[in-house]
Amino acid sequence: MSSDPQPGDEVRESILHELIEGIDTGRRLFPRRILLTALDYTRRHLGVENPTDAAIWDYISERLRNARPWRYAELDDFPDRFGYALRNADARGLYLKLRFDDDSRVVVMSFHD
Repeated sequence: MSSDPQPGDEVRESILHELIEGIDTGRRLFPRRILLTALDYTRRHLGVENPTDAAIWDYISERLRNARPWRYAELDDFPDRFGYALRNADARGLYLKLRFDDDSRVVVMSFHD
């Protein structure tokens, strides 16, 4: 029986804490295409008229602290790595997927319904 994580397995709390720490210390990256989708989602579903990327990072950090279960997820562009995904993160169908890059920054891979 392998102890290596597999897609669909629940993410360990220690990994979630590393993600939170990365976000809270500014080691984070929002690719522009995904940021635009996140800003639109935030306006439409969270009722924020003029959202900022900082406000979205705060929201992601809050979801890491309070929403479960986060699951290991495959990354199409990085077949040798896993991301960390949360389905229905806000009871409105939000799908979040994060990963660490080579510089240990938290990167948003998905933020959409």
